Amino acid sequence: MLRPAPLGPQTKLVLLRHGESEWNASSRFTGWADIDLTPQGMIQAQIAAEMLRDAQWTFDCGFASMLTRALRTYWVVARHIHADQERPLVTDWRLNERHYGILTGMTKAEVSAQYGPLQLANFRFDADARPQPVPPKHQYSPESDPRYSRFAPQSLPRGESIGDAAIRVRAAWSDLILPCILAGKRVLVCAHGTTLRSLIQIIEGLEDEAVTAMKIPNAEPLAYG
Repeated sequence: MLRPAPLGPQTKLVLLRHGESEWNASSRFTGWADIDLTPQGMIQAQIAAEMLRDAQWTFDCGFASMLTRALRTYWVVARHIHADQERPLVTDWRLNERHYGILTGMTKAEVSAQYGPLQLANFRFDADARPQPVPPKHQYSPESDPRYSRFAPQSLPRGESIGDAAIRVRAAWSDLILPCILAGKRVLVCAHGTTLRSLIQIIEGLEDEAVTAMKIPNAEPLAYG
């Protein structure tokens, strides 16, 4: 139904990774830690907004994760394109980045030193490699964040493999995003590297091996028509 396409007024879907976050800059596993954009990340979001506006693209509805770095990127883009005109935004935890469990906050160098370079690679690229979950009430457990208080704790992850995250992303695609596209609406999705790779896999019908190491640059729009 959808295929990669040049960005333009007829584009049906734009996927956008958030701008650089403070932990992107220090090469840390971020996951569900609610880390804000760097000043460079804000500039990247602004540049993305200008690219979309210059391509004369507008959107009818938006979707974003519940994490600040994605939401801030979304609002920079939305306000740049649509000024004071509100657009419906749906936030959903299923679009959050993969939960890295006890790796959250560690640098890649620290993980390599503690677990070895092979295990670091497995954590990053093996679809089934699941880090140990953080305990309940841990600072990076969803139970410690009031934004997730309306959800049953057992429904939220405390440590995920790439495959685990892909399951929830597929549900968000089916429940939220695809119906809007089928209704003829133009859609913007602001999310994260892992979750956007899962969406790309769904849309393009790719195998796991084709997407696990795929680079998703910060704040560079990916267009589908």
